[in-house]
Amino acid sequence: MELRWRLLTLELRKLLGQKRTMALILVLLAAGAFLRHEQQLREQPELIAAREDYEALEASYAGMSEKEGHERAEEAVQRLKAFQAFSLAATAEGDSPWSRMAEEALAKQPELLEAYRDSIYVNDPNRIARELFLQAKILEQYEHFQQHRDFLTGMASYSETIGSYAIFAEDSPFLTRNRSQTVEDFRKLEGTPYGLGLQEGVVASTEQSALDLLDLLILFLIASAVFLPDRTSGLRSLQLASPYGRLPLFGTKLTVLLLAVSFLALASTGLRLADMGLLYGFGDATRPLVSMPAFQAAAERWTVGEFLALYVVCKLFVQLVLALLLGLLFLIFRQSAAIFGIAGLLAALQLFLYESIHPASAWNWIKWINLAAWTDSSQLLAAYENLSLLGYPVSKRTAGLIALSLLALALPAWSGWLFCRHEPYRLRLLPPSWIERLNRLPFRLARRNSLLVHELRKLLVSGKAIFAILAACILCGQLLQLEGRWYEPDDAAYNGYLSQLGGELTESKLRWMDEERQRLDRIPSQLAQALEQLRSGKLDPAGYFEQTRELETLGQKEKAFQRVEAQRDELLKQRSRGVEHLGFVNRFASDSLFDSERKDLGVGLWIAALLLVGISPLAALDRQAHMEPLLHAAPRGREKLLRSKLLAASILGWAIALPLLAVKHVNSYRSDPSWDSSLAVQSIESLARIGGSLSIREYMFVTGALQAVMLQCLVLLLAALAIFARSQTGFLIQGSLIFLLPLALHAAGLEWVASFSFTFLFHFPQAFDGRSYWPSVLLACGLTAALAAAGWRLAWVRYVHDPSERKGRQHDAHAG
Repeated sequence: MELRWRLLTLELRKLLGQKRTMALILVLLAAGAFLRHEQQLREQPELIAAREDYEALEASYAGMSEKEGHERAEEAVQRLKAFQAFSLAATAEGDSPWSRMAEEALAKQPELLEAYRDSIYVNDPNRIARELFLQAKILEQYEHFQQHRDFLTGMASYSETIGSYAIFAEDSPFLTRNRSQTVEDFRKLEGTPYGLGLQEGVVASTEQSALDLLDLLILFLIASAVFLPDRTSGLRSLQLASPYGRLPLFGTKLTVLLLAVSFLALASTGLRLADMGLLYGFGDATRPLVSMPAFQAAAERWTVGEFLALYVVCKLFVQLVLALLLGLLFLIFRQSAAIFGIAGLLAALQLFLYESIHPASAWNWIKWINLAAWTDSSQLLAAYENLSLLGYPVSKRTAGLIALSLLALALPAWSGWLFCRHEPYRLRLLPPSWIERLNRLPFRLARRNSLLVHELRKLLVSGKAIFAILAACILCGQLLQLEGRWYEPDDAAYNGYLSQLGGELTESKLRWMDEERQRLDRIPSQLAQALEQLRSGKLDPAGYFEQTRELETLGQKEKAFQRVEAQRDELLKQRSRGVEHLGFVNRFASDSLFDSERKDLGVGLWIAALLLVGISPLAALDRQAHMEPLLHAAPRGREKLLRSKLLAASILGWAIALPLLAVKHVNSYRSDPSWDSSLAVQSIESLARIGGSLSIREYMFVTGALQAVMLQCLVLLLAALAIFARSQTGFLIQGSLIFLLPLALHAAGLEWVASFSFTFLFHFPQAFDGRSYWPSVLLACGLTAALAAAGWRLAWVRYVHDPSERKGRQHDAHAG
């Protein structure tokens, strides 16, 4: 027993002794708390600033019955809306909407104007708006109470009505039982004593967000800190030879992993709850959960406090299972890049299944028993849903708990078996003899001593970066549009107009548009005239229907022509500013190339992830094989070797990025309507803010060249980081924080992250303000190039003049 305690102490000291890893975990925890705090300040600034006023207002409703409170809140909201109309109508010019609202309020209650003049709100629209906002919050809750009560009351009758329809009379046994079970479960909520209280604190504390990726990175760091040091230091063979180096050591490592994950998961969740509690508060923790509109789908009589406690337990459980899964991956795969890639693919697959499967689908059991559903613990606990088990309804929480419990038992057993094996487990896609033949094939084809060829082979084959290129090719195949694009009737009409008007804007095109507008404006009168001719007998029914069909077909182009007119007005506005060579450009073609930010960020996310995985073995393979001292002792083991590594990384980077960046141009050429690229770039509405006299073709060439330079700078930075990082895992974590995480947060909707990241590289058209577009572009590119040059210079000094080697020479000199 004493020896086991010593093992536990040693493993804990080994974990805590990894100072860089511990510091990075603390930075991630602090960054997550800070980013969540900033996100709430941006989303709910008005409510956070008025929290104390809301609490005082809510306290004034204490002791009132629900009916009295509802009437008071409704009366206050109507009164404040009238006061707001009076206040803003006094400063509005002409016949404004506020003036009309004030007249309507006076017509209903003439005494309100006198009450407004005698109130504290006179000539203070800001105070009125703040008070109206708070009273509306109270009224919203009272209205929710009534709606939820009506929902519970009508559920049984609704179920009986549905069952009486012929289309549902022969339902499957599961649907019939599920309706009865649903009614029975929600019947427990009847008579619930609702209570007032803000829901924003509870929602912000428990909702799933893109910042949860930080928790996954923390788990990856902990698992790597527990399982990787023994492998990288070469201690595994010695450990397997000792009596306590197998199952007892594995049990100790598993205990340390679970303890560390538990502590950090509770710390992360606790920081989040504490921050949201300070910003919003949680209100009365004893009020029922269904008192809040966001949790109206819950079927349990939980209080807010009970729900938060269950949420913490649920998050802790799923974090522990995820840690066990990562531990298994670290035991199966030998390289961190493979672990990182497989973990990312598993996460993407789980999230895809969770988001894409409809709750009413026959496959909904896959939706609710995967880990992605448990990471979204709020929805799992508070949203009612039943799954079919042998034709009987089973709660999704119960099914998910059983599946996750089985997984929690299977993962340690599998991991223990792998850890205790005499020979390290190797997962091979091909038999060893085939792998050996493939390794010999390049030397049979061409025997060379080129450092570049050697580094490329080492990166692609030994480092498995070839799989990153294959993944990029597969992704290109998925993104490529093989079939033509489908257009709605309005869009097809718009394309028809642009095929006639495409090219440079001329006076003849403007006259044609005026004639088309007159023709469209005559359609209503022509329809009325045809109807009159039908009634007078001058037109038979067949002729009437023929004529009206033609007119209605022409009238369906009205909406499309309005879009063309808006485009014409924008072109004329640009012409008045002195821009030349303007013309009509099809919006569908221009948007797919210049105004598809989300798609560009998605492609950028894939490029960054594949570059991270591909470049990660660049310097790590030499360190793992303890080859750096030998390489540095060789004549070409410093400058020339480092240049070869950079060139190999650049070739890999372009092999990954170029196909993915070219896909949207290929899709536009194949599927979008044609357009004239010699027109001024301001002809495209989304690029109208850009200064200069470039054509669209020249703009695409300039931005393409800048993007190519920035991509090379990105490869330089990643290569420098790979040289500085002490391990492949450290490189993957640091690279994810610097490059991957900002892209993911921006793609998830946090646009302010773009100001502190490299996301502009993948969407030049929308990344900068139009008033200073080109200076901003050049400044961003210049700073990125300077940062890449500085990073590579430091990496060059680090690699060519190794400080550890310098210390060794100094030590030998002193000894001599």
